[in-house]
Amino acid sequence: DIFYRNTSPEYKKLVNTFGILFFLLPMIVVLGYYAIDFVAASWSVQEISTEPGGLKIVYIQKSFIFLFPLVLALAGARELYRLWK
Repeated sequence: DIFYRNTSPEYKKLVNTFGILFFLLPMIVVLGYYAIDFVAASWSVQEISTEPGGLKIVYIQKSFIFLFPLVLALAGARELYRLWK
């Protein structure tokens, strides 16, 4: 932040683009890769809660885990679009 705040808008644009492409994108890929296996395993056994009176559709809840990388990718794409429009 100390170096970033006193730089030109063009430099900030390059730094933000680099961060999205080389830090955010690989994280999205890793999260998505592991989420697919995790959610697929839950769906394959139609997982339910082990707690008495627990939810009968835990596998649907776990599907939301897969939405996180998707939403993060959309946010990154939107930020790249905003930077380069």
